[in-house]
Amino acid sequence: MTAQDRSAQPTLSVIVVTFNSRPLVVAALSSAAAAAEASGLRYELIVVDNASADGTADAVADAFREATVVRNSTNRGFGQANNQAFEIARGDYLLLLNPDAELERSSISRLVAFLRETPGGIGAAPTILGPGRSESCGMQPGLRSMLGHYFFINRVASFSVTSPWRGFAIPRERSRGPVAVGWASAAVLLLRANDVRAVGGFDESMFLYGEDIELCERLGRRGTLWLVPEATAHHLIAGSQGRVTTRWTDALDRLYARRTGRFQLAAFDLAMATGLALRAVAAVAAVARSKDPEGAIHLRRMAASSRRCFALALLAVGKGSRRPGDDHG
Repeated sequence: MTAQDRSAQPTLSVIVVTFNSRPLVVAALSSAAAAAEASGLRYELIVVDNASADGTADAVADAFREATVVRNSTNRGFGQANNQAFEIARGDYLLLLNPDAELERSSISRLVAFLRETPGGIGAAPTILGPGRSESCGMQPGLRSMLGHYFFINRVASFSVTSPWRGFAIPRERSRGPVAVGWASAAVLLLRANDVRAVGGFDESMFLYGEDIELCERLGRRGTLWLVPEATAHHLIAGSQGRVTTRWTDALDRLYARRTGRFQLAAFDLAMATGLALRAVAAVAAVARSKDPEGAIHLRRMAASSRRCFALALLAVGKGSRRPGDDHG
């Protein structure tokens, strides 16, 4: 099957949101097309470009003439751009793919087969290989899930599949089978189109970071999200941005602030800050030995995020009048 015939009804819609992603996006789309071809599914490619200045949209249009390319005149953010794609997507399944991520050839077959065979499954995520020993998925953000993850509690004790103590990001254990999770990264994520539309898609008030976690929380009221370790992908840390950012910690802070008080929020931020600092210190020697550029980026990201979380903890205590969800980043 191919994406060439736009008149045919696709089973799968591959969706990529881009912003100055020209050096990376062709490889991402090529991996998705190869995996879709291997699956035997009829598919379509949809790219929503958020006003890139580097010719990203033209590069996609030249390399994939069958793709639908939406060219926004301004940067509308990740969530809103995906929602634009949801409006025109025709597939029963939506594969969200970052422009700095690549799929292994068998991944789509395994993810779609799993969802087809799993009643109540609303989405499936692959193992995303990269720095660190944790999956890009886990339990919804909270004080216990942060302590479970950043202080390695989930590595020395076992918990039920619904326990937040399993950790915000669960350990990567390739030998195990599918695992129920509370959130999964939209870097590579397969969702049922009907479920996404039923909950209204992404929260467009969130410009970048955390949208996938918030969406997974709402989708979780309709069914179960799964990690399928047999499916694999690769993700370049901050590859679509080319820099280290701490906006993801701000996003987690805002999400948790929506449902808790300031002292609980401060404890949440402090748990992240301390855990990230410990992990950064532990990673220094390993990065120095390996001289791995991606590992070095990951180390700088942890260190910068730790400093930011300490600042957020102080802000949470010092500004008791802050409304839940206020942007402080």
